[in-house]
Amino acid sequence: MAQNRPLLDFISKAIEQAQQQNRDNPNEETAHGSVFDLIKDKVQNAPRGNQQYNQQGNNQPRSIIDFIKQKVDEAKNQNQNDPNVKTAPGSIFDMIKNQVDNFQNQTGQDAFRNLVDEFNLDLTGLNKEAQHQIHRSFMKDRQNLRSAYVQKIREVTQR
Repeated sequence: MAQNRPLLDFISKAIEQAQQQNRDNPNEETAHGSVFDLIKDKVQNAPRGNQQYNQQGNNQPRSIIDFIKQKVDEAKNQNQNDPNVKTAPGSIFDMIKNQVDNFQNQTGQDAFRNLVDEFNLDLTGLNKEAQHQIHRSFMKDRQNLRSAYVQKIREVTQR
């Protein structure tokens, strides 16, 4: 499976940002640098072409976003169970997972904006709630379409 380089670069920057924010926050204990290395290792060295990555328990396609967030949680659990490294504040792991969600949301917003631009749609006559409703529907439909195509591609490639 191809590496998702833009996402991995984004995650690497998000981890560095979380480390910097943790260092700069006087109200939060500074986590040991090895915690951030652990998160990077979990995310960047995770297998990407196996059933663990590709399927959820209910046999639905699983996104790389969900997989990366799972790896961040694994790093958090490993840190909590490691007697040799002080447990890092949970906010560090939450911050990184929020950044991952933001990446996914941004790509969806870009796709919606491209659709509106491509068809020269004018949404200015709609109130904000109607615009949000259309956007939410678009995002849900986009995810369903992506899942359906992923499932179909898997069926074809596993013949």
